[in-house]
Amino acid sequence: MASALIYLRKHILSLHPEMKDAWKYSNPFFVLKGKNFCYFWKDKTSGLPYIGLMEGRMLDHPALIDDGRKRIKILLFDPAEDLKIELIDSILNEMITHY
Repeated sequence: MASALIYLRKHILSLHPEMKDAWKYSNPFFVLKGKNFCYFWKDKTSGLPYIGLMEGRMLDHPALIDDGRKRIKILLFDPAEDLKIELIDSILNEMITHY
């Protein structure tokens, strides 16, 4: 799991020149233009890691899960499988347009 998260960290930071990483609320966060953009966490029920999108409510994508949250949507991924970089890129790049 660590190698997938390390790769995703580098990849997310490369998506926009103003993207920064930070440690907030005991989580690894990504900040864009001074605003919290997304973070990594682990799902309690499945144990799978996910990318939490702070303003995920702005997107209507079938791969995103809201789990009753008002603002945040999550994108689960299985680190044992190949990462779906095209899917991740399309979602994150669409989020960047809202910032």
